[in-house]
Amino acid sequence: MVKRRITGVIERLKPREVSLRSKTSTSIILAVLILFAAFIASGGLYDIFDSPPTVIGLQEGYLAFRGYLNEQTLLESIFSMILLIITFIGLYFSHRSTQIMYDSKRARSMLVMGIALTLSGVSGSFYMMNLKSYILRQFGI
Repeated sequence: MVKRRITGVIERLKPREVSLRSKTSTSIILAVLILFAAFIASGGLYDIFDSPPTVIGLQEGYLAFRGYLNEQTLLESIFSMILLIITFIGLYFSHRSTQIMYDSKRARSMLVMGIALTLSGVSGSFYMMNLKSYILRQFGI
């Protein structure tokens, strides 16, 4: 009885093996990396360091987009981040559709949804760039 207790105490005092493998899921790490990439690509650092206005006031109303390509408003940055995340989600759905072999209907629907999300994200980004050039031509802002 005493020997068993001493052995138990000694076992608890031994240093445990440290595993180098993290218990964090790779999906969580991938999601954090995608969010970080979208934050950087949409101008998150510019928003932090430059503190751009949310909207631009005009006599006719307000503008959420600035016409110059090297400047942006806060709403423009948020909108571009949302479009980038939609594009990444679409690419992920398209990738996942290739891994589903047992259910072709589900794979096809995921592929169509992935292509639709990817196209909507990319076309939204192109529309935003065209809107910026239109605002520059119209208002000179």
